[in-house]
Amino acid sequence: TRFKCDWSSDVCSSDLLTHVNRTESSISISWVAPASDGLVITEYEIQTFLGAALNPVTTLVSGVTPSTTITGLVPNSTYRIRVRAISAAGAGPLSAELTDRTLSPPSAVTGISNTGRTVTSISLSWTAPTADGLPILDYLVEWRVGTGVWASKSVADTNTVIDGLVGNTDYAIRISARSAAGVGAASAEWLDHTLRAPDAVTGISTTNRTLTSISLSWSVPQADGLSVLDYLVEWRSEEHTSELQSHLNLVCRLLL
Repeated sequence: TRFKCDWSSDVCSSDLLTHVNRTESSISISWVAPASDGLVITEYEIQTFLGAALNPVTTLVSGVTPSTTITGLVPNSTYRIRVRAISAAGAGPLSAELTDRTLSPPSAVTGISNTGRTVTSISLSWTAPTADGLPILDYLVEWRVGTGVWASKSVADTNTVIDGLVGNTDYAIRISARSAAGVGAASAEWLDHTLRAPDAVTGISTTNRTLTSISLSWSVPQADGLSVLDYLVEWRSEEHTSELQSHLNLVCRLLL
């Protein structure tokens, strides 16, 4: 074991500062208890520097166990840590610095693909990104038309249906994953579109008529690659229909 000692305080420091664990907001470390000239180490002073900061955050922990968890840290950040022991003789020298980091938010979502679309919806799936060992809590799915305002929703799985959309419209879509370390970078924008309703029916022609019926045929319209499910056929009586029917009835009676 290597120690460096401050003989004025009779307390040495250990350079064996070791990483134990990390989360998005904490770092756990341990060290070898230094020599203390037979005195009880009452506490340890922990100095934590964020990045290249000059002034540390200092905390005191019990001298019983040479380990601690430093909490309240910033996700995806680098920290420098050093420790010194304190006994009745005073504070010993500081240990060598340990550089460690907190966990990062998820990486960007990739592998977005379309799994279906209708006139009012777009269905998507994607690949779960890495999340620095943390579970992904949910995904933020955002969409917009052109340069408009992003609409969004949160989903738990790696697939979703975005509904309530406008038919025959192009949409930009992006997806971000969220873990306890925060929201990751958004995916590259995925461009997709809703289907359009069938074109107007053309080529209508009369194939037969009687006093009480009219038979028609027409051309099948384009339907954005979908099959036409059915046709809505509407009709109405013109204002002169009843007069014409009365005239026809009169002619028939005269002929009889």
